[in-house]
Amino acid sequence: SDLFIWDLETGIARRLTRGLRAREPSVSPDSKKIVYVSTDRGETFLNLINTDGTLARRIYTPPAFARVSHPDFISNTEIVFAQKDEHGDDHLQILDLSKGQITRTYNALKNSKLPTVTKRGIVFTSTNSGVENLYLTSFDLKKTQILTNSLTRIQNGTLDPDENKILYSEMTADGALLKMTPLQDFKTLPQIQQALAQDFPKSNNASAKEIASTEKNYHSLGYLFPQYIFPWVTLLPNGVVPSLYTTANDPLGFHSYLLSGYFDSRAKKGGGSFAYSWNNSLGQTSLSAASSLLYFTGLDMSTTNRSLKISHGFYLFPHSERWQFSGGYLYREETLPATSASSQRTYFSNSPSLALNYSYLSKNLLDLVPSGELASLGYKRVLNKTLKENYNQYSGSFQYYHKKWLPDRHALSLKLRGLHSPQNRSLLLSTVTTQAEYSLDPSASESFMIRGYPDGEFLGYGIALGSLVYTFPLMDIYNGPNDPTPFFTKKLYADVFVDAVTLRGGYFGKDNLLYRTDFHQFHMSAGIELMLDTTIFYGSPVTFKAVLAQGFNKKAQGGTSFYTALGAPQLF
Repeated sequence: SDLFIWDLETGIARRLTRGLRAREPSVSPDSKKIVYVSTDRGETFLNLINTDGTLARRIYTPPAFARVSHPDFISNTEIVFAQKDEHGDDHLQILDLSKGQITRTYNALKNSKLPTVTKRGIVFTSTNSGVENLYLTSFDLKKTQILTNSLTRIQNGTLDPDENKILYSEMTADGALLKMTPLQDFKTLPQIQQALAQDFPKSNNASAKEIASTEKNYHSLGYLFPQYIFPWVTLLPNGVVPSLYTTANDPLGFHSYLLSGYFDSRAKKGGGSFAYSWNNSLGQTSLSAASSLLYFTGLDMSTTNRSLKISHGFYLFPHSERWQFSGGYLYREETLPATSASSQRTYFSNSPSLALNYSYLSKNLLDLVPSGELASLGYKRVLNKTLKENYNQYSGSFQYYHKKWLPDRHALSLKLRGLHSPQNRSLLLSTVTTQAEYSLDPSASESFMIRGYPDGEFLGYGIALGSLVYTFPLMDIYNGPNDPTPFFTKKLYADVFVDAVTLRGGYFGKDNLLYRTDFHQFHMSAGIELMLDTTIFYGSPVTFKAVLAQGFNKKAQGGTSFYTALGAPQLF
């Protein structure tokens, strides 16, 4: 369901939202904003949108197992709504938009819901008397007046303060009837007692057949069997990488995993990965295993990396998800192929690690990228058993998203990332850049991507990478096939980017020889990225990408390149 505005004079309906599952709208007194309820995967939220259809954003997320309904503006900055808690009881809440928080809660009467704002106050229903009736409370929720005295049920209603009358819908023997009565001053309502069993005649019908019921404990294992397999082909300038993946999680979000496999036509080898996450009372525990390929275009060869990683992260402060600390352990085998100068060799290493992450992000419903910033600091101690060398590895990253003064839904992003291993002197075992995203491989997060240059072009003991990205919308689609095909397209958008990398290490020239480079040299690229957001298999968000990039340093084999990629940021 979506929101529309009907022009009474022209008879034309104008669509406000697309694919937001919007309902129960209410217009602000100044006619500039609309508050409404949206649903997403069984949950409800309060959203706000401008009456011209711009700037849709989420303004309230209820606690776990709670549901919101029937919002209405008290003023341009205050909204009243009903919230059903985990026990099934409804309460009136007042949300202050200027403060972004709940300022008042009404608990005086049982099951208070369906609030409607009038000149005299807030009209709502309650079952406090044993039967749902209509009440009126002041805007500060301190004074309450009884409006109806029904012995059946008042479904909803409102107050006409000018005519001093109440308009309401009452359940009767003839069904629900719309009624209007003068406003009366009821001080109290008679308590409606539940009918006793002996008041009803005994039935001569045969006793109902007893149905056996069993109680089962919740087990997440049954939800984790694969429900689908998704194929994808990454197109690269010098090859293709076909891949398959599947993912699953249980309804409560305790367990999730991603399983993938691929084949690289350039190396004529395949790889695969498995990543598992367990959310528990102590934080999040993750386990991943991968056998991946790293292709060096300049050498026309690939290394095979097998890894096993376990980590655990937790939030540092209660009631805050901004700061997270994690620790982990990585076991890795890296096999270098045989060459004319050396035979095949495998290097074994163990690496304990620590990381500190900061996240302060927010995202409105129609935004293409979030607002705010991300930062991280990491430390890894690499214990190379083959070379019998140990060294420290330091890493850091920063991302900032800016939207102020830009057109609606446009954003400017700055992304910085760096890594330094001052004691490492094995260049082939150092950090290597890639030209495309291989998001299905959990080990891909350790590589640095610079578009416009071949895979494996830059190798460095220390490396710093920066990207400046401008993102803008192209088309809102929000449409799918009429038949139950599990594919739904959302929005098409693009970004223009500039990448730069500087490193202490080397790069491959067109003659396939390795040339030294240091931090005073920068290697630049620029391009455009086209992205299509979709939902597949009814619940998995996937982004399809097509990228055209130009590397400016021709000595480092920079040039025009095109590739496709698959992004699934929320699958795992």
